[in-house]
Amino acid sequence: SLSPSVLDEFPSLWRSWIQRYRLRVQSELQITDNSSSSSSSSVSVEERNKERRERMNKSNPRFVLRNYVAQNAIDEAEHGDFTEVQRVLELLRDPFDLKQRDLSQLAPDEW
Repeated sequence: SLSPSVLDEFPSLWRSWIQRYRLRVQSELQITDNSSSSSSSSVSVEERNKERRERMNKSNPRFVLRNYVAQNAIDEAEHGDFTEVQRVLELLRDPFDLKQRDLSQLAPDEW
């Protein structure tokens, strides 16, 4: 459990993180401007943000195998139903695929 003093600090910690993130994004945009040729300097902030999102999506998987997901698949397989094993294997084949079905059904029952 978090102490009340830590909880009181959350808003300021969040604001601090946002400020650092904004500075980083601005810095990245300036670096791109300085290193780009004159023909590509007309790239909009929206286009750069799109490129950044694409890079992030390529490095952050949409699906990460969790113990409870694996255990659910194992439990069902032990009862002869390999449907969940096949579904999890399909997700693991391309964990970066943004077109994957809704993953909320993989959440534990108590969520």
